[in-house]
Amino acid sequence: LDEWWMTSAYLDVRTPLPVHLSPVGLFPQQTFHSEEEFLSLVAKTPFSGVSYDAHGRRQALPPDTAGHMALDMSMYFRMFAVHRVPRPQRDELFFYADGPDPPSHIVVMHNNRASDPLSPKQGGRPFKERELYPQLVEVMERSRSVGPPLGFLTTNDRDSWAQAYERLAIGNEDQLELVQRSILILCLDEPMTLMKPWEIHNPLYMLVGGPNAEYGGNRWYDKTLQFVVGAEGNVGMILEHSPCDGTVVVPLLDHTFTYMKKTSKQTPESASRFNEKPFEIKFELSAETLADIEQAKTKMEKLARDVDVIDYRFEEFGKNFIKTCKLSPDSFIQVSLQLTFYRLHGHTPSTYESASTRMFLLGRTECIRSQSMESDAFCREYVKGKLNLSETEVLLRNAVESHKEYANMAMYGKGVDRVLLGLKKIAEENNRPVPELFRDPGYLKGLTYALCTSQVTARNDILMSFGYIVPGGYGVCYSNQDNNFRFSICTKRHDNEGFTAEGFRRTLQLTLDELGNKLLMLQTAKL
Repeated sequence: LDEWWMTSAYLDVRTPLPVHLSPVGLFPQQTFHSEEEFLSLVAKTPFSGVSYDAHGRRQALPPDTAGHMALDMSMYFRMFAVHRVPRPQRDELFFYADGPDPPSHIVVMHNNRASDPLSPKQGGRPFKERELYPQLVEVMERSRSVGPPLGFLTTNDRDSWAQAYERLAIGNEDQLELVQRSILILCLDEPMTLMKPWEIHNPLYMLVGGPNAEYGGNRWYDKTLQFVVGAEGNVGMILEHSPCDGTVVVPLLDHTFTYMKKTSKQTPESASRFNEKPFEIKFELSAETLADIEQAKTKMEKLARDVDVIDYRFEEFGKNFIKTCKLSPDSFIQVSLQLTFYRLHGHTPSTYESASTRMFLLGRTECIRSQSMESDAFCREYVKGKLNLSETEVLLRNAVESHKEYANMAMYGKGVDRVLLGLKKIAEENNRPVPELFRDPGYLKGLTYALCTSQVTARNDILMSFGYIVPGGYGVCYSNQDNNFRFSICTKRHDNEGFTAEGFRRTLQLTLDELGNKLLMLQTAKL
């Protein structure tokens, strides 16, 4: 089923990767007082990632578990040296680390120029942090001028990019191979004027390269892992989602951030085993390719302007308090999101929440359908404002327990979405008519998720963020911490004041405040 899911959910999808398919990880803001400090942190970022990959390939990482159940670890081998190549109708994934000559180099993007600071020709083993630092100094010096924004090509819809890729590949086969075979891509950005508060600027910067995609050309979205470091202290990661999920990416981000903090006052030695200088990967750009870049740039700028996103931390209470109320924190948040949407739009939304199925071999995800009869009943009655405290508790607990039950079913392989996908694929691959169920308006409506959600909780103060699925909906990623909840809320920018990320944030805050107060009153009444 994992191959069917990867092709159906990702490789067959023709929308652009930014916003629609590629989530991002947001680190706390860093402070740089000099270019030396900037490059010192930059060197730590890919080094920590590559060392983490080396641990995984030696099977030295502790096995992931859920309770006493061991989880499948195969996705840990599908993050590094993986690249998505655009093709007509269906893209293709390449896993270069599995080949006879696995790569040992990274590619650095700076001022739209791709550089190879550690060429495979200069040494066979993976680099070390102290060896990367002087190479990065050289890269920065050699790329002071801004180059053609080639990376915008990777932001286009996949069919347009597939056509442009065929034109770009003429005379640039070696250059593309260097980029595609790299372990990861490191994107370094110059200062940008902050025109929005940090909680808006930072997720917007990571998702689309700035309010007007200012740095969209300094990315290569087809690479599974892109680490991004901006001069304002923006640090994070962009994930090409098709080969792996957040459950394996977050431990990598935790590892990277912990290493950054642990070595924050250490500056790498300016020494390298390499005699050759890093070189720019220079592409020969035809008039057709330059036109392709301009077209992709125009579309990406519009996409960026349409993104409305905010990073919000609710600090009145966190998962510890919800546990004292004998409620599942994740289920409580899901019901709160349902109520927030209901207050804004007058109905509960078709909702997708990701559940990990890694307790099965090659497991990826299943859909938790958070909208239920119980959640709808709770929202409808609650907004009327006529429930007493006891009635509120009964309806809230019913909604929370309903969600918890479905979530457990999904994790144990008893959800409905992936098995239906499998049955559909079996019919297609055997040239049999697709059952009428898959054309039923009700079924198709159920696949239009106005609320796409995921809980991704890291050990450190790291937040994942992703876009909306449909223009009239929201993408909400959240982290459940002991004493706070943190949310990334994203929607398409609308003229309607009631349909904004800030509007959703305000209503969510009101909802959490009210429900928290009612739960506290219930606790007090039972003393």
